[in-house]
Amino acid sequence: AEAAARCEFAISQRKRLSLLVGPTGCGKTVIGWRLAQQRILRTVNEHPCIVPFSGQSNYDILSSVIQQLDPDSHREWSSVDQQLLKFAEAVSSYRIVGH
Repeated sequence: AEAAARCEFAISQRKRLSLLVGPTGCGKTVIGWRLAQQRILRTVNEHPCIVPFSGQSNYDILSSVIQQLDPDSHREWSSVDQQLLKFAEAVSSYRIVGH
């Protein structure tokens, strides 16, 4: 309950990035998905991404974020640099429409 409340506080204070960390099996993913679903039902201008970092390369992390921000995106990039450009493009397009 405390982790969910802290996440909700970060969102309400318009923090741009929050990390939910804890040991394996403590419920981080469950809290994240539940919070994301609650936020999605309340607003259309937020786009939560839930990304596992453990054991993931920079390429894998960015791939997961890009696919969640832009589901129509295809794996047309071959480097982290190309992914960063795609990520910046997705974020910029959301910002233009007020998200």
